[in-house]
Formats: sequence, C-alpha cells, structure tokens
Amino acid sequence: MTTRNVSQRGMSLIEVLVATAILALAVIVALVVYDGSRKAFKKGENATEQQEAVRIAYDRLTADLRMLGYNVNPDGNPNRPDEQLEGALDHAVVFRGDFDINDAASTVPESTLDNGAFPSVSTGNDEIVAYVLSKPDGTGPDSIVFQADVQEASRDGDVENVTINNVVLNPTTPPYTLYRVTLNNDASTYGSAGFVVRTPIVENVRDLSFTYYDAAGTFKDASATIAETATAKTTRTGLTHIGVSLVGMTRDQDINYNDTTDPASRQYRKFELKGDITPRNMRLKGMQDLNSDVIPPNIPGTPTLVAGHCGGLLLSWTPNALAEGVTQYRVNYGTTAGSPSGTSLTSGSPYFLAGLTTGSTYYVTLQAIDASGNISPKSTEVNAVVANTNTPNPPTGVVATNDQNYYVRVNWTGTTTNTANVPAADPAAPMLRDLAGYRLYRWPVSGFTPNTTTNMIASESVLRSNVIPPHYDTPVVACQNYYYRMSAVDTCGVESAFAAETQGLATNSGVVPEAPVGVTANFIGGGSAKVDWNAVTKDVSGKDIAVYKYKVYRTDPID
Repeated sequence: MTTRNVSQRGMSLIEVLVATAILALAVIVALVVYDGSRKAFKKGENATEQQEAVRIAYDRLTADLRMLGYNVNPDGNPNRPDEQLEGALDHAVVFRGDFDINDAASTVPESTLDNGAFPSVSTGNDEIVAYVLSKPDGTGPDSIVFQADVQEASRDGDVENVTINNVVLNPTTPPYTLYRVTLNNDASTYGSAGFVVRTPIVENVRDLSFTYYDAAGTFKDASATIAETATAKTTRTGLTHIGVSLVGMTRDQDINYNDTTDPASRQYRKFELKGDITPRNMRLKGMQDLNSDVIPPNIPGTPTLVAGHCGGLLLSWTPNALAEGVTQYRVNYGTTAGSPSGTSLTSGSPYFLAGLTTGSTYYVTLQAIDASGNISPKSTEVNAVVANTNTPNPPTGVVATNDQNYYVRVNWTGTTTNTANVPAADPAAPMLRDLAGYRLYRWPVSGFTPNTTTNMIASESVLRSNVIPPHYDTPVVACQNYYYRMSAVDTCGVESAFAAETQGLATNSGVVPEAPVGVTANFIGGGSAKVDWNAVTKDVSGKDIAVYKYKVYRTDPID
C-alpha cells in the first residue's frame, strides 16, 4: 500500500470552487467598472462633440447677424423696397447684408441687378439670409412668407412674395436641424424649387429663439406671413439689437438624467449659447445725393389692348407729360393675374407686344421710366385674349428670271397689309403686324394648283419675313420651263391668296453632266434586265445640277 504525507496534497474540490468564484467575481467587477467608465467617456465625448458643433453654428449665425444691413441701401434711395430685417419671428429670422463685399466675383451678380429703378445695387438674392429650424429629414409644417424685389433680372422696385417652406416655428418635438437659407441669384428660377437654397448648419438642436429690441422695448412679427405695412416696416427698421439663443442637445439619451422642465427631451442633456448682437449697420443707409433725381414718374395711363393679330396684342395708352422726362415704358405681361412672367421696353404708344400664345389670356401693366432710371408704380392691370382675325395680302411683283448655271431667280415685293381693316381698333389697320414669311410653289406645267405637300419648294421657315429677295431656285433642269406661284403666311399659318403665276427657265452654258457611276445590270427573268446606277448631281465642273433624264444603251445579243 502506497501512502503520501500531508505536504504533498493539492487543493480540494471545495477550495477550487471557492477560488473560481472569487476570480469570476473579480472579473465581473472589473467589467462593470470598465463598462461604466466606457459609458461615461462616451457620454462626455458625445456632449463635447455636440457642444463644439453647436458652438460653430452659433458663431456662424451671430457673424451673419452682425453683417445685417451692411450696404443694403448704399445710395440712400427712399424708393428702395429692400429691408435690412425682412422678418423678425420668435424662432426664425430673415435679413440681408453685403456678405460677399470682399469677393472679387461679387460684382458680377450685383451688376446684373444694377438697372432699372436703382443705379446702385450691392446685395443680390443670395445675400438675403434666413436662419430656420426643420425636422432632421428637412421637413416642417410651417412656411415663412415675406416680400422682396427678387423676380426680375434687374431691380425694378416691384416686390414679389417669397415663400420658405418646411420650417418649424413652434419647436415642441425635438430634435431639429438648423438651416441657413438663401435665394438663388438667378432670377429666372423664381417660383421654382431651385429658387430657395437650404444649407444645413448643425443637427440635434433643441431650440432657436430670437428677441428683438427697440427703444420702446421688444418687437416681433406676429405672423409667419410677414406684415409689409408701413408701420411694420418702420418698426423693424427701428430695432437696435437682437437677442439670440441656440440650444443644442446630445445625440443619445441619458437614462440617468431627467430634465423635468422639458418633458419633450427630458432624458437628453442640453447646453445653451446665448447673447445680444448689435449689428453696427442696423438703421443706417447711404447718403442721398441732393442733386440727383430720385422722383419717379407718375403712373402711366391704363393701356388699351387690341386683339386680332396672331401671337400678339397692340397696346396704346396716354403718354406721361413731357416734363416728367420719361424715356421709355416697361410692359409687364403674363398669363396669371398679378404675376407677370415677361417684360418688354418700348419708347412709347402704340406698341405691338409679340411672342404671345394665340388663344391665351394675358394680363398687362405699364410702368414709366425716366432718364435717371426712376420707375413709376404699375398702371391698372388689364387683360385680353390673343386672337387672329385677319388674313395677309399676297406679295406683289413676283417675277421669275431666266438665268444660267442651273438656277432660276425669283424676285418679289413683300406685303405689309392685311386684306381688310382688321382689327378695326388698330389705328394703323390694315397694317400686317404678324407676318411669318412666304411660301413658294413650282411646277413644270402652267396653270397648276399650289399644294404644300406636292409642289411647295420653300416655306416661311426659309423665306422668313426679314429675308431680302431674290430667292434662287437651284439646282433645276436646264432648258426646262418652270412655273411659280407665291403667297404670304402669318405666324398662325393663315395663308394669303396666291400671286399671279410667273415663268422662269435656267439655261446651260454647254458644260455636260458627270457620267453616271455604279452602273449594274442584272437578269431578272422573263426576258428582262434591271439596270441600277447612282444619281448624277454634279456637272463636269463640279456645279450642282438637276438631271432631266438618263439614256440607257445596250448591245445586240452576244453569243
């Protein structure tokens, strides 16, 4: 029997289990401590990252606000509709300033706007700035509506509605994204989705709020449709400084945190950046040149619209008095009442407004412009349906001349009148105002009937109204009589009667055609053969020709 002493014995089973339990407990404690440290670090990192992002956004917002009003009215023109502060809301602000003054390229958009009513423009559409909140996906239930002179390629002193959609003006269900909103400097985008340009600045925003101060206390626009009354504009102009508060929130919840003052985000830690901003240029404007002419002309007389010409309306009105120094009139027109989509300039009445759609109703107003660029308010708006009720007279003096080199020369005298005094209200009736051009027909037999599909050789797209005669019909077959007839056609396609038939002939100076090439002959059965060749289009000197006929020769049968 083998024995061992006590000093040689290992750990008992109980001792092993106790040691294992102690080790497991130590590991669990270590993991709990590590996880707590990791979560604490993550919370700190989360908060630090968001605080930094909000700080950057706050600095951008306040830097822009400090530029409010800068260079907005550089010439001090009292007729300029531009406001320094376009909208003052609790949770949004709309203002303008010359933000690109140091940009060498900034003169390009401003110079395109520098025209019409104001000889000096320093801020483009993209320098009207709004700061707003939206949901994280860019949506929002509210809209901001204000007025600004933004639709035309040059400033005209006439304001249009600007709408900023997808805005949150009652931030009760955070988080939100802060957006910087501008307008497209390309005025042709007005009314389209590309006109309002939105740039996200920072995410996870709890609130954005503004307080506007004037000498009497505080002020704000009561509605998201900004009041454009003289009283509201005067109050906005008189503000002295703006209080700004931007509240950020952590991206993740903290279940150990409970903000009882804010049930909507009670488990998110928040941090606020706030301060008062005093824009140095607020309430300031340029000094008016006392010797300059800043008085706009009076409203011109209400225009009378005369329909009856294809694609146009004839306008007539009572001109402004000579003492007002009006140099031109601006015609505003469009198919929607109160929203002109087109403009045109004319020196005076009457004026034919062309390029319209026949059958559509157009709304028209007038403005008078003097030599200093001052522009009057709009006249009373009138409307009429564009219609075509006249028929042009045919051209006269249509003559075809015999010529060599395979062409016939066709001359004519253009028409300038309609067949009757239609429309009767046109003081210059029967003047033809809607001529598109002429149609020329040709046939080898006298007494033919013109037909647009079988014998028209030139349409109004070739013989346009501004084409100067003659027209060279080439190439034609030499020594072949041709007969021609001609008509006039208006822009609606109404064709005149036909001018008298005329005959022409092209002679040949003795140069022969090129020989046909690609000649092939194939037996097709039944005692017949098929002969093919490439058409001849040139003579031996390289000039274009038209071939009257071909001669085919064959030999006697060959065994």
